[in-house]
Amino acid sequence: MTVREVIAMLSVHPPDARVLVEGYEFGWCDLSKICSARVALDANTQGWAGPHKAIGDLDTSEALCEEDARGRGLEVVEVVLLQPLEK
Repeated sequence: MTVREVIAMLSVHPPDARVLVEGYEFGWCDLSKICSARVALDANTQGWAGPHKAIGDLDTSEALCEEDARGRGLEVVEVVLLQPLEK
């Protein structure tokens, strides 16, 4: 999904409506920030993990080096992340 598609989907809702994202295990969380990052597409093979993996120093121990990702034949792209508010 692209930023253009998200904007189009959001534009049909009231501008003062609250935006939530899915919680870690269950429930819903407030959105805390929107940022850009680089990810390797389809890098995770575990069924319980999201399919894409962070490149560089995002707050995760699972981040890949871009050179390693490209060496494995993975596509690396710039994305927009919607991050939940952590309590």
